[in-house]
Amino acid sequence: LKGEKVLLYGTIADFFTGEGDNTAAAYWSNGLLPSTYTQYFIQLQGGVIIQAHSNEIANFSRGETIYIIADLRKDEYRGYVFDARYEIITTSSSEMKKELCKPLGNGVQPKLEYEDLKLVKNIYR
Repeated sequence: LKGEKVLLYGTIADFFTGEGDNTAAAYWSNGLLPSTYTQYFIQLQGGVIIQAHSNEIANFSRGETIYIIADLRKDEYRGYVFDARYEIITTSSSEMKKELCKPLGNGVQPKLEYEDLKLVKNIYR
């Protein structure tokens, strides 16, 4: 899966931060004070970890279902994480559908976003 886009959804179990050198792991209560070097993570039920920007996850709450398109990458401190920092993350399934089905280009038969992403699907089969 490395280097491929993955479509995920899940329920938020917790939020946490960790500096790049892993010296300052701190659990999130109701927001974080962002710094240039702080990394922000969402843990889904089942243990899946998503990395995101603080401004994207500031409005999320524990127990909420989120939809994510992310890249799988190796994190030297946490094993494998899904990186959604430059992808799509939302609490709305209709917003995700709208994003995935938007046309690319101006041709008569434009390619849709999801066709261009070449999403990995059905990994549990």
